[in-house]
Amino acid sequence: DDSILRKQYDSLTKVLMNIEYEDQKYRNQMDSTIEKYGADSPEMKLLFKKMESTDSINFLSVSAIIDKYGWLGAASIGSAANTTLFMVIQHATLEGQEKYLPVMRDAYKAGNAKGSSLALLEDRVALKSGRKQIYGSQISWNMKTNEYYVLALEDPDNVDKRRNERGLGPIADYIMNCCNLVWDVEAYKKSEYANEIIPRN
Repeated sequence: DDSILRKQYDSLTKVLMNIEYEDQKYRNQMDSTIEKYGADSPEMKLLFKKMESTDSINFLSVSAIIDKYGWLGAASIGSAANTTLFMVIQHATLEGQEKYLPVMRDAYKAGNAKGSSLALLEDRVALKSGRKQIYGSQISWNMKTNEYYVLALEDPDNVDKRRNERGLGPIADYIMNCCNLVWDVEAYKKSEYANEIIPRN
């Protein structure tokens, strides 16, 4: 019955919006905590601990929803709640990410997940598995030189073709907007970062 289904989806949307709040709560405190106490401070370590424990609780809730209903699209639960499914999987352990990556790929094909979100998860799983990323979405910070850099990237010459297929803009715009970083593909290929799979601290 349509009205029963609608009620079910509405209540799932509410649950997911609460999860989204929890997912972002500690992340939103990171910049101010670093500014006030420093990146290596006990306050920062405590924040990471809280974040990790919230992430695992959120993962249990979201995996239960996906296992029962499938990867629900924006048409069923709204765009923000649909994005929350991805965010929680993106913040899960590698094991959790690998479990739901094929599910998200199918959801993308069915129009229930965004290509841009799928690209981020693909990149994160690749790097965590010791492979180069595909879309250049994962960026790290070198504390010694105080600069952002793009982690190891497969075939950098054609990255924009791949990004375009997933609905992402050019890498030059992405890294300039997020990190004030200039993209120079030739310099990147020669740089020490071109093979950097594990972020340095």
